[in-house]
Amino acid sequence: MLLKENPFYLLEIDSLTSKQGINEAADDKSFDDPDNEEKYENARDSLFNLRKRVNAEISWFLGMSWQDVPKSESELKSRQNYPNPIANFTAILNEIPDLSVEDAVVKIPELDSLYLKLKPEIIKQIINQDRKKAGIALVQDNEIIDEGLKNLDEDVHQAILKLTRKMKQPVYTRLANEIAENLVRQKASYGNLLLRFFDTYDLDITKYVLDEEKEIKKILSDKNIIHKASSFSDLEIHVRKVASMTKARCLLTDAKGTEDFGEIIRIFQFIYDKFFDFYNEDHDANLSYRIIILLKDNFPIIAKKKSGFEKNFETIKDIVSREGEKNRNKHTSQLVNTSQVYQDAEAAFEEILSQINTRGHFADGYKQENSSFLYNDFEKSYKNIVYSFLHRTGYSPEEMVRVHEYAAIIYLQIANLSTWIDAWNLTRKYANLAYEQARYSNDMKLRQKVENLKNELAKVDATQAVSQTKKSSESTTIRWVLIICTIIGIAVGGLEGALAGFLIGCFIANSIEK
Repeated sequence: MLLKENPFYLLEIDSLTSKQGINEAADDKSFDDPDNEEKYENARDSLFNLRKRVNAEISWFLGMSWQDVPKSESELKSRQNYPNPIANFTAILNEIPDLSVEDAVVKIPELDSLYLKLKPEIIKQIINQDRKKAGIALVQDNEIIDEGLKNLDEDVHQAILKLTRKMKQPVYTRLANEIAENLVRQKASYGNLLLRFFDTYDLDITKYVLDEEKEIKKILSDKNIIHKASSFSDLEIHVRKVASMTKARCLLTDAKGTEDFGEIIRIFQFIYDKFFDFYNEDHDANLSYRIIILLKDNFPIIAKKKSGFEKNFETIKDIVSREGEKNRNKHTSQLVNTSQVYQDAEAAFEEILSQINTRGHFADGYKQENSSFLYNDFEKSYKNIVYSFLHRTGYSPEEMVRVHEYAAIIYLQIANLSTWIDAWNLTRKYANLAYEQARYSNDMKLRQKVENLKNELAKVDATQAVSQTKKSSESTTIRWVLIICTIIGIAVGGLEGALAGFLIGCFIANSIEK
């Protein structure tokens, strides 16, 4: 039970209160608040019934006086130390319904971990310490404690439901995914509380997954729809939503070494079947390739476990690559009857590339000019133009591929240009955007260039991390050299010695820095 439902809280007493004190508190409460007399009588009866009392004690601040018991949300958050595991568990339990997502990601697993440590013997010992002081009959049977733990399990479940029922689906999904990611990353075991949380999440999210599945099947089942660029973008959105909502299940299932992925397998298999259909029946290697990339990117765990998946991916990749190289030079000439929206996009993209090549200087000595172009022109204007044409409708499938290629080339150029002003955050940003767009291209050379840049960025990140660690270590060494030299100087020659020691320390520190 939560704090405000607990008989101790209702009567404003602690677990050290004697039978006489309980009676007096119940009588006073009933006299002062006659409309709720039944509530106070039930509280009295619960504390005199040895079995019911355990349920109150196991979710109470045992070992604490009434004055020290936290009675509000702010008091719960501000207090850090509790006298025993039961009081600590009770504090976190009562925080749960009002937590932010960030705090819940930490607190719910913490509660599960504490629950695993609440063994019957430990609980009995803590309860009996207070009962002995209060003159209440001691607990002898562990069966009563086991029943209390089951009730506590339900209390936690209800507290978490109060939290999650206030959340919208994307927020609820974020909570489940972040908890699952932390468990897998830490290789942490978990108990019944978290198991029940994830089972409840799976049930709650099923409706949303089924809705997305309907949309996916609707798009993939109509060949006239799927060949429209806008429809494929819609497909990507629906698939990403399913992948996000089922990520926790995938992570935990994979960590356990099982393959109980539930309804995700059904959705994955339906999309995978379409990969074969579009190639074998429609001879559309490009569409098949985009479909299998969609599966590989969004369901990597299942794709890895799927027999033959990686081989099929490499096969279709090779086919598309050879077709792309063969048709690359005549690609533009084949688009005889191009749409107006593509013509507008092509003109805009060519102008942006011209501006990059004219005003961007891929060399040293132009930091100011490059910074001005990147931040004042591209970030404030050209970036929005690229985004706008990427999200317009009316392109044919071939035109959409070319639009993605243009965007990838532009983003790759900007990523490279930003390296000349050491704007690494900008480099990472546009390298990632280039990667997202290049995935849809048949140009293997372009995709390789993007991959090479991302690999170089990874090396830069690693080098910076090592350098930062080295600087931190040197800084700590220098501080200690100055302190030690000054202390020795004081011991030898007082204030004058301190000055001499400090100067010697500075000399040594300077040598270390060099």
